[in-house]
Amino acid sequence: MKQAAGKVQAAHGQINKIKNQLHGHQAELMGAWKGESAVAFAKVFQLFDSEFAKVLQDLNIIHQKLVDTQLKYQAAEGEKNQTISPLHGLLNGGV
Repeated sequence: MKQAAGKVQAAHGQINKIKNQLHGHQAELMGAWKGESAVAFAKVFQLFDSEFAKVLQDLNIIHQKLVDTQLKYQAAEGEKNQTISPLHGLLNGGV
């Protein structure tokens, strides 16, 4: 889970970098492009950007859930070990 969370976080960073590059290209393009087709492209790009933001938000949610699950798993393992430890002592001849 920890490894998966790291990979999700890395993917988020890479995707965000690509998003920023696209914004730079779009801004450069819109600086020189005029007319109805430019307006139509800008609207479509805005919709695309909105969906892109949702993907990044969902990746953040997935990352957080993986981290939370890892913490819960570690806590459960700790409780299990505390419960089993005395039993091991009894089985190994302890009092």
